[in-house]
Amino acid sequence: MPSPTVIEIPDNGGTVAVMADLHLKSYFWQGSNPLKFHGLEDRLLRENVDALIVSGDLSDTFGPSLQDALAYLSRYVPADRIHLLPGNHDYYSGRLDNENRLRDLVHASGGWFAQKTELHHRSDRFLCATLWTDFDLLGDQEAAKNFAHRFMRDVDMISIEALGHVWLDPDQVLPRRIVPVTPEDIIAVHREHRAWLEERLATPHCHRQWQDLRDHASWPTPVRRRANRWSHASLSLKPDRSPRAERHRHLVLRTFAPGALLHSCRNTYPECFNRLPGRRSWRRRG
Repeated sequence: MPSPTVIEIPDNGGTVAVMADLHLKSYFWQGSNPLKFHGLEDRLLRENVDALIVSGDLSDTFGPSLQDALAYLSRYVPADRIHLLPGNHDYYSGRLDNENRLRDLVHASGGWFAQKTELHHRSDRFLCATLWTDFDLLGDQEAAKNFAHRFMRDVDMISIEALGHVWLDPDQVLPRRIVPVTPEDIIAVHREHRAWLEERLATPHCHRQWQDLRDHASWPTPVRRRANRWSHASLSLKPDRSPRAERHRHLVLRTFAPGALLHSCRNTYPECFNRLPGRRSWRRRG
């Protein structure tokens, strides 16, 4: 079932919560309650939540662990109020070029798949896209691509269909070959998501604007000096005030750059938590 490209979140007098990088499988392995661990359990149970947007990396892999994570969240928020924007880990053991299984899994849980989706809640607008990366954060794209190819788990854990089937005869082709993604594949998806975002930003609307662009965004030179240790990103822009860029990884960042406020919006793996003072990923809107 295809996902709608614009979703009106019903106004039940509540707020919109945004969480990122919960990595629930890591907590489940340790027998831990992740929302309680981060001090968010009581807030989800107490607050009237019109929608919960999970801005990437709900679990650590595609499949049963993601199903378990969605079922876990539905204990706190009704499933039909959960909107999942996938992060890179949600594609692990899955396909970059075919999101149908990921979409079907989310829909089967009763939730919404929010890839390249515009969400409206009262006067707020949320533009959702994974975004990925163009590997140009530090200005040396080739070096970044080479490093990623050697060390980034994405190229081992995410697959794509190889191009160029070889014809054996006019009526037969070789079986499809599924191969690991390359940095070039990721750049291609980044350009697609960026084009969608630019198109939506150029569309007249009556909503205030809040962009939530997940994963591996690139930033101009003034930001690089402070952000060169972070690779995941969310971006918020509002026409009635300065743009706000929200970066998140498994480290803390809060800094300013011309026209942008950079700050974290994420959870992390349980074993990393003690190194992150004062971290919270809850955001309230409305």
